[in-house]
Amino acid sequence: ACRTRGDHAKKTEAENMGPLNTTDGDIQAPNPHIDVLDAETLSHVLSFLSPKTCCVLACVRSIWRELVETSPHWQQLALDRYGITEPSVPGECPTDPNMPVRNFKTAFFAWEHKFGRYADDDVALYRLVPRAWACWEKLERWTGQHHIGVRESLLPGATDDELDQYAEKLGVDFPPAFRMLYRVHNGQTEPGDDDDESLFQGLLGSYRFYNHCVSVRLMTLPLVASWTLTFRERSYLGMEPDSSLVLFAASFNMQKVFFINTATGDVFVRCRSTTLLRACPPSEGGARDGVLRWLEEYASNMEAGMYECRLLRDDEDSKAIVLYPLLGPASSTAITRGVQVDAGAILIPELSSPPQYHFCYSIQFSMISEEEQRRLDAEEKVLSSAQLLTRHWVIEDGRNHVDEVRGEAVVGLYPHVTPGAPPVVYQSCTSMDAIPGSMQGSFSFWEGTIDSPTGPQFDVKCAAFRLDLPEFII
Repeated sequence: ACRTRGDHAKKTEAENMGPLNTTDGDIQAPNPHIDVLDAETLSHVLSFLSPKTCCVLACVRSIWRELVETSPHWQQLALDRYGITEPSVPGECPTDPNMPVRNFKTAFFAWEHKFGRYADDDVALYRLVPRAWACWEKLERWTGQHHIGVRESLLPGATDDELDQYAEKLGVDFPPAFRMLYRVHNGQTEPGDDDDESLFQGLLGSYRFYNHCVSVRLMTLPLVASWTLTFRERSYLGMEPDSSLVLFAASFNMQKVFFINTATGDVFVRCRSTTLLRACPPSEGGARDGVLRWLEEYASNMEAGMYECRLLRDDEDSKAIVLYPLLGPASSTAITRGVQVDAGAILIPELSSPPQYHFCYSIQFSMISEEEQRRLDAEEKVLSSAQLLTRHWVIEDGRNHVDEVRGEAVVGLYPHVTPGAPPVVYQSCTSMDAIPGSMQGSFSFWEGTIDSPTGPQFDVKCAAFRLDLPEFII
């Protein structure tokens, strides 16, 4: 009797399953009732499955193949795992570059091919993929728009084998964040011996005052290794053969040098006193992601309009990413009678000997249009020309000690400004034993020119800007 009831139950189950239909070459699913579900519901079901399981389902029935191919699940996966919002593929992926990326599924598996191994082998590294890629995208986009020479100097990413090779050569364990940054771009091309233009193509910014000129490039892994070993051999900065410090960025003259502490992941910059200054806040919770946070801050500041590209010298070959800030407390802007003064200051670590810090500042003079002058003050006389005669600086340090500097001209120049003309720029420097400090001042201008004045002298304000040790040093 029990066997009879069991046979009846099996018969009923078989009848409910219905006949297998293999006319289209597919194997029908065991439960046809899933066909009553609409595409949106089925797509929601797919979101609970792994990418591998989804692909297996696509092999079962043609209708599921179409559903898997077009499911929005891939778009969410691409966003969650790799931070991409458009169907795009990473560089050097196996996808034919001449073939368009059809959809997010194609894009997702291209990314999985390049970085998916970390999901099992190195979860910490895997989680850094979207951050590192987004950071590099910002840098590529900005340099592509403002300095194509810098953009074109970025090299293809290093392989895991290359990173392992150089880590072993140096006897260190590269932090996951460092590895991921170099997986995208293995530094920059080296400047040519007879190519002045490439000297100023440092991705990590440039500045110049008097005869001091710096442009910092991201090193390739071979240079990272060779320079680190050289510093160890000379016991520079007290580096021992087993030091965890590794050079990774430097100016062409090695005046400004950045290090990563591979044990902690934090970034440091060399000072004049052969000591190291922390260039970013310390990593928390063992993340060892300082170098990524450091580069993310730089990329975000770029995108926000903090920096601009301009010539460091009078020749056209000196175009560079200039680090004098256009935004934030270390910058200021003031307009007096149509004359605009823009100021920006940066710390110069390579000339600093803590607790004494060296700063350089850039001052730009320009004249706004006559229309803008009328809009700002309809009763004030509109100027079409003005020329600087004298300067007056008020410098206050962290102990509230005030120094005043007065003199004629600025670095021997008498800037002449007119509406629409390019800004007149000069740079100078100062040092301070107690920070934070500040600078502000005024410049005496003649209406017209010094030789042919068209009105009286007047003072043009330079608003206060801060001199301090920044949280992130670039």
